[in-house]
Amino acid sequence: MTCARCERSWDALADVTVIRDPQRLRGNCCSGFRRHELIWRHEPDGEPHATGFQTWAQDRLLLRPGDVASLLFAPGDLEPGRDSRRRPRMPLLVANHSLRAVWALVGSVAVVTLR
Repeated sequence: MTCARCERSWDALADVTVIRDPQRLRGNCCSGFRRHELIWRHEPDGEPHATGFQTWAQDRLLLRPGDVASLLFAPGDLEPGRDSRRRPRMPLLVANHSLRAVWALVGSVAVVTLR
């Protein structure tokens, strides 16, 4: 995905359909992380894909089965072969289009950068 204003490239899962988003809390509610394993597909009858990422424990994302969502990551975060266990991916921005909800996550500069 390329920003129309600054022409910077970002990694994104755009307009994907959520199959499920199991998550588990690591640490505690104030200083922990939520590890997500987003299962998604592009086409209604397409192959399911999985993308692991983490958010701060305080960031409560709501990604329900059947919702259409987009996730914006820093460049290189979604490259094949990247070891997400050593340095978990953290999205900069998550949008649930079905709920019309957007989460600019803690430490994110995406909203300012994309304006």
